[in-house]
Amino acid sequence: MIKIAVCDDDLATTVTMERLLRMYNSELFDIHVFTSSKKLKKSFDNDEYDLLLLDIQMPDFSGIELAKFLRETNQQTLIIFLTSFEKYMPEVFSIRTFDYLLKPITKEKLFPVLNRLINYTEADEGRFIFTFNKNLHSLKFREIIYFEKNKKWVYIHTRNKIHKAIMSNAELLNKLNNNFLQCHNSYILNTKYVCKLSSKLITLSDGESVIELPIGRKFSDNIRKELLLKLKEVL
Repeated sequence: MIKIAVCDDDLATTVTMERLLRMYNSELFDIHVFTSSKKLKKSFDNDEYDLLLLDIQMPDFSGIELAKFLRETNQQTLIIFLTSFEKYMPEVFSIRTFDYLLKPITKEKLFPVLNRLINYTEADEGRFIFTFNKNLHSLKFREIIYFEKNKKWVYIHTRNKIHKAIMSNAELLNKLNNNFLQCHNSYILNTKYVCKLSSKLITLSDGESVIELPIGRKFSDNIRKELLLKLKEVL
């Protein structure tokens, strides 16, 4: 299921959003409704959402302030802003926003965005299957932050554990979907975790820790081009 937080200080809007989400697919979404941005922010301590549907103008914290706070530690949660004003568009897209919907929200506006969101998230549902010590292992692609190559060994870095496997670089690349890019002879990263790019380093964040990986000279141009394309896909 896709875990969604809907936050708007207007109760009528939250009721409409929940109704439309259930109309789209009643079994696909785990919906959590908030009429206070302060309460949603507090919930970040214990809950992690796949998608936020945020009003922009709210007491306590605006939707933009809430999104900026989240992006300090979380690059994965998708964000869709809800507002009555087009003037906020340039600012919201600077926060790595999935989309922006003008009120009143209707199924004609929302459903195409949800279709695109489902297509976007489906790429995360693939699995990386490998063997180690004669045992078969399976990890969701979205769990993998990056791969580290050291001769015949592959170290698979996830949030809670480092797994090991033996395979060539070509074998490894053939198993991956297009969310993964090689940035160095020794590293292949999941673009979903990228939060910063400099001339020689690429920074990843899993919401708890920050990892800096080197960018090899021969990979530099391609990594920048591909990350720009990924950003355009989200926008």
